[in-house]
Amino acid sequence: MSKVFLGIDGGASSAKWCVINESGDKISEGKSGPIDGHIYRDESKERLSLLLREIRSSTSSEIVAGHVGLTGAPESPGDQVGLKTLFSEALGVSRLTIENDVYLGYRAAFGKEFGLFLYAGTGSILVYRSNDGEINRIGGWGYLLGDEGAGYWIGRESIRETLRAMEEGRRSALSAFVFEASGGASWDKIKRFVYSTSREKIAGLANPILKAAEAGDEDAKEIAVQAGLELAGLVKRAEKVLNRNDYPITFSGGIASASPIVKKVIEQEVGREISLFSGDTAFTAAKLARSDN
Repeated sequence: MSKVFLGIDGGASSAKWCVINESGDKISEGKSGPIDGHIYRDESKERLSLLLREIRSSTSSEIVAGHVGLTGAPESPGDQVGLKTLFSEALGVSRLTIENDVYLGYRAAFGKEFGLFLYAGTGSILVYRSNDGEINRIGGWGYLLGDEGAGYWIGRESIRETLRAMEEGRRSALSAFVFEASGGASWDKIKRFVYSTSREKIAGLANPILKAAEAGDEDAKEIAVQAGLELAGLVKRAEKVLNRNDYPITFSGGIASASPIVKKVIEQEVGREISLFSGDTAFTAAKLARSDN
């Protein structure tokens, strides 16, 4: 039986996986629903288990090793035991490296070089390689403590603007998006939507709002500009830690691809151009699994 290597990039929006052979060629790959490392929640454990069953059914070869970039992944080896047990039971793989999905994005963008990898999807985070070679993070504290400028933040800000407009007896241009998502134009409907739905659904407001901003809506543009300023703040915080401001910047995630306005604001604030990410993270993860073995 031939030996293969597995790479997974699992995030809050979707999961991508790739299997390669000993020569480094792709054998199979796929895309599935969102997964995360919070397997103490039944829903998260079931979604990850479903993905692993899908991967197992795609290949009969022995999976020698895997490299996984996973949102919400525990950082300490002791806290990763549960995840590794799940992988071992489902795929028979014992050699497994697990890291944050944005760390994997950095490796796909920069390899072993120095740079700043700025990610804004449902949440936001920046990762960089320090002078000692370690990959470190700025932000990424989650929607209750941070994630400024990302999808959830944009959705929340649009809801707040809608509520302020309702208080003042006016209708914001953003109201239509909020009323549609919440199922009505009342505080009761909005309250039920906000406090009973997932953060991904609130983040889902970001795309139509950013499209409205690009089309010239002033209320939406104001939120897009503020999102850019918040994300530029992550870059500036990293530069303060590094004591330099000349590293290349790669911008990734749904907000990066959805809004030229956000990208332009970041570039204006940091004083240089940034690149949009175009790497293959799942393939990178599979190659890392192969190179480590």
